[in-house]
Amino acid sequence: MRRVGNLTAVFLIVLAASGCVTPATQPMATTNLDSQFKEFKTRPGYGTLYLYPGVLKRVPGFFQEAESPYKGPIDFYINGEYVGGLNHDQYFALTLKPGTYRIIWKERSGIDVTSEPYNLTVFEGEKYFVRNVFDTGAGAMVGLLGTLMFKYYLEAAPGTGRQDVQSRKLVMANKFMMADEPQPSAQPPASKIAKEEPIGRTGGTESVETRLLDLKRLYDKNIITKNEYDRKRRQIIDAM
Repeated sequence: MRRVGNLTAVFLIVLAASGCVTPATQPMATTNLDSQFKEFKTRPGYGTLYLYPGVLKRVPGFFQEAESPYKGPIDFYINGEYVGGLNHDQYFALTLKPGTYRIIWKERSGIDVTSEPYNLTVFEGEKYFVRNVFDTGAGAMVGLLGTLMFKYYLEAAPGTGRQDVQSRKLVMANKFMMADEPQPSAQPPASKIAKEEPIGRTGGTESVETRLLDLKRLYDKNIITKNEYDRKRRQIIDAM
């Protein structure tokens, strides 16, 4: 989905970059909870989603990737529920049951900006690093009236997820976050991954086939490694 922003939108983005930052609405997490999630472990029975503001990408003739100029809050929604807002130096750590989740983001800047949906399939014991993207794209053009073509979406962080999270501060989310301070398990039970039913899925052969297809899609997108793919594929097949 491409949306059109005029010169006024560009001005507001530059203004945000100059330091006019509206604070996000969620309270900050304790230092202890922040430190625990930065150990990158997971709770038994859950996967962990690290969600945070991302980058400005692919400005033709200038650079391929840079920090987004928009410093105000980014509002995130999962399965239609409002998770909360983040400033550029913050992140959410969400504990999600195995299943499929639909994620979008919006700018809280007065500009009508809503991202393309990002569908994430969560497996038990896995960690996911997802960031929002403000993308001019290789085909961005400036028209006669100063109109720019932008694209707004989310993506899996390309190998920089842990580093990105380490440089940010944890914020308490409205949804999908444990209220207490967890003691993450470094070794979640491997036997449960093949038995958990993703949200909205039914049992039987079709469910197994769907899981295998979802797993292959994660591997093709480089979200999981070859060893993780082979291990989980064997677990799903063994549970048939």
